Amino acid sequence: MQTNSRLLRHVLIITAAVIACGTAGFVLIEGWPLFDAFYMTIITLTTIGFGEVHELSGPGRAFTLVLVVFGLGAAAAFAAQFTRLLIEGDLSEYWRRRRMERTLSRLKDHVIVCGYGRIGASICAELSAMGATLAVIEKDEERQAEARASGLAVMPGNATSDTALLSAGVRRAAAVVAALSHDADNVFVALSARDLNPAVVVIARAEDRSLEARMLKAGVNRIVCPAQLGGGRIAHLVGEEIGLEKRPDNRHVADVMGYDLKIYRNLTDRPQTLHEVEFATGSLRTLAVIQSDGTRVNDPPPTATLEEMEAAVLLVDLNAVKPRRHGERKPHEEVRGDQSVGIAPIDAEHQRILSPAQRLDAFDPVSSPQVTGEILDDLKD
Repeated sequence: MQTNSRLLRHVLIITAAVIACGTAGFVLIEGWPLFDAFYMTIITLTTIGFGEVHELSGPGRAFTLVLVVFGLGAAAAFAAQFTRLLIEGDLSEYWRRRRMERTLSRLKDHVIVCGYGRIGASICAELSAMGATLAVIEKDEERQAEARASGLAVMPGNATSDTALLSAGVRRAAAVVAALSHDADNVFVALSARDLNPAVVVIARAEDRSLEARMLKAGVNRIVCPAQLGGGRIAHLVGEEIGLEKRPDNRHVADVMGYDLKIYRNLTDRPQTLHEVEFATGSLRTLAVIQSDGTRVNDPPPTATLEEMEAAVLLVDLNAVKPRRHGERKPHEEVRGDQSVGIAPIDAEHQRILSPAQRLDAFDPVSSPQVTGEILDDLKD
């Protein structure tokens, strides 16, 4: 499609050049007024067959013959290319792209999001809710379509290219978010953005935390690890940097990021390694351990142990959990005194508390409020 559009643009330029040369030739050779020369050029190229505007001299007739030959060639090339665009169905895409380029050229103080994957999409959703003006650079056609369906201005291309950044208006942008899947690409985006606009705020996604120093040297203002924060937090960092209104956000973090935090407490009398805890709970990693004296240890290694009554803050990928359909119950299990899932045997008092919780857990989040009243009544009894 881009090749066809480029060819059509070249043909249009050649056609305009032939018209300009024809007009100038009649003015210089015959001494005609500019409008008469232009009119004669048009009726000659279109072979309408009208008579001569003024009597032509010998050199004028020779020039007209040359103009007809070149003009017919340019007209034939234009017609062929235009027909090709119609047949291949690329004409509407060409004009759509042109409209998008004009839209991008008018943006100012906007945020450029490089990459529209899962993280990039959540960043855009959050920033749109915060009132930011966005431009997306994405090379994958399916993701481009998803971004357009969300009403975003999309610049097709590779975000590591200076051309794509310039087309997205990096010199007028307030911030650039490098949300590509490869850290090396994000470093390159940061370098290019900083070189093209020294004043722009650059926030980069990093999977390998060992590259943070290099990213800072590349001109990144803030570095975010999605495994710890996710797209929603990145979006709020962008909002803080470019001065968008800060507002309390009461939505659950999992609704934005696709991740959730889970607290696991070791109620057994034996130590458990964090690797065992992560495996048993299906968690991605342990973000912190809260020891019995209240001390918090951040980013502990998997080999660290969780002693009795100590808690671990776990990161859970909600996409890995199959959601239940609305109204669908899961099999109900009776609570037994000898039941053990990594906690101490359940006594009668805990049975009384756990039974209503299981009833509530048997419903999806939409229908759960329907049984909340019953559970509260049971707990009061």
